[in-house]
Amino acid sequence: MKTARMLAWILVALLAATPALGEFYRYTDEQGNVIYTDDLSKVPRDQQDRVQTYEAPAPRNTPSADSAPQRSDAAAEEMDDLEAERERLEALEAALNQEYEALLQERDALDEEQAEAVGAAAIDALNSKIEAFNARTQAYEEKRDDFGQQVKAFNERVADERSQ
Repeated sequence: MKTARMLAWILVALLAATPALGEFYRYTDEQGNVIYTDDLSKVPRDQQDRVQTYEAPAPRNTPSADSAPQRSDAAAEEMDDLEAERERLEALEAALNQEYEALLQERDALDEEQAEAVGAAAIDALNSKIEAFNARTQAYEEKRDDFGQQVKAFNERVADERSQ
């Protein structure tokens, strides 16, 4: 008797542990919107004869760490190199963003100075500052373009690594 009761509890535990697959329903409302629900009572009566029933897909079994393919040392080294390159690019981007913010502040200061510039000497001094600012802006744009090329090359390396 004890064995039968024990087997019944084991059976109940096994049934409770199996993944439950839920049904859900699809219908179109009066405005033409597609509606999904898991409760058939929420579907309007006039739509219930046209409702489409779906079952949620069963969960996928994920491979265990033991069955996962092992990367070679070269592949692991390549992943480390990619991570280091990503970090370098992020630092470069942060520096470029700081430089951009400084250029914006300098531009605002030059605009204020331009509004207050009176006389030939003040205007000449302002023009010199504007020329220097334009040179720094040009240098920044070249750095930004170079950064874009580096990001593109990095993305290609990542895509190649993923395809292997």
